[in-house]
Amino acid sequence: PTLLPDEQQIVIQLFEAGLERFHLRKPDFSDIDYATYLAQIPMEYWSRIVLHHHHQLAVQLGLGGVHWTERDRKGKNREQLQALAADYRAEGLQISAAVHELEDLNVLGNLCDYALVSPVFDSISKSDYSANNDLNIQNWQGKVSAKLIALGGISDRTTTQAIEKGFEGVAALGFIWKSTELAIKRFQQLEFAFNNPSDNVTSSFRLYLLTIAGQDPSGGAGLIADIKAFEQLQTN
Repeated sequence: PTLLPDEQQIVIQLFEAGLERFHLRKPDFSDIDYATYLAQIPMEYWSRIVLHHHHQLAVQLGLGGVHWTERDRKGKNREQLQALAADYRAEGLQISAAVHELEDLNVLGNLCDYALVSPVFDSISKSDYSANNDLNIQNWQGKVSAKLIALGGISDRTTTQAIEKGFEGVAALGFIWKSTELAIKRFQQLEFAFNNPSDNVTSSFRLYLLTIAGQDPSGGAGLIADIKAFEQLQTN
């Protein structure tokens, strides 16, 4: 939700690496802040950007879509949401929404183009956000037109599990942004895992490092300290 150093440049690199959709969610941003952010991203990628706030900008700038937050939906009945969806689609926008239980999907499943279903696994970005084991989407398939996208705890290791659960796509947050220096590498890991669900994804991207060091029993230096550094860099 906050602006990270060099964030727009990382987003551009993600697009170049094949990112299909980028959800831009900055709750404290004004519409001017959003426009300033977007101005730093080439227009050729705007059709892949979805806004969580200031939806009028998505219409004005010809972006890819809008995301309905719970606040957007609050107080609106199904007919009002249908009318709003029709207006957005008339502007060429796709619509997404967050879904946490079947009741949400009953309302949104045929109004949205895709639904971000969460939390599928224990969250990476929120330590207290645990997997909802009641999210059995096999019971939902065929009943809604929206594509079901797994969100929450998505990594290269859980992507295969998400596909096995029946999800049509995955959305990542913490796995990409908690270590910005690894963002592109991790996106590539996700992409490989999604396109090759039957392969051993972890071993395909395992890095091998060699350290030459002495042994310090205290663990403050030498071999043990090097191993700790490797762990921080998410290598094996």
